[in-house]
Amino acid sequence: MQATVPFGITKMDATIPEGIDFVWNGCTINSGPLRVQLDNQACAEGDNRGELDYETNMARARFNVRIDLSGVAKLLARAAQCKPIEPIRAVLHSKGIITQDHNFGLSGPMKVQPHPLFGSEGVLAAVLPGR
Repeated sequence: MQATVPFGITKMDATIPEGIDFVWNGCTINSGPLRVQLDNQACAEGDNRGELDYETNMARARFNVRIDLSGVAKLLARAAQCKPIEPIRAVLHSKGIITQDHNFGLSGPMKVQPHPLFGSEGVLAAVLPGR
């Protein structure tokens, strides 16, 4: 067996039912459910790829994701005239221990691309290990 096995990531579809809280015009607003999907527009080398390293029993992957903000757009549209809000685009650098069935836990820091909703301060994000 090979010590490392490269793989491509072809699909990701997750929902964050509790959404996220953010501050807009001094008010804390919950986004409502957020949908996270693989960003199929990412096509640079290394995008949506990973490897299973059986020598160290670690998996590493780079997921390019888009976070749908349509629920936030509906909230803000009620408060003011807003044009549609583009999705957030981010890169998740994930690593985790390989399980006996060759899966691994999805967790790690995210590098979020600049987005007009969050201004120059930007966003810090991470995917925490699940249960």
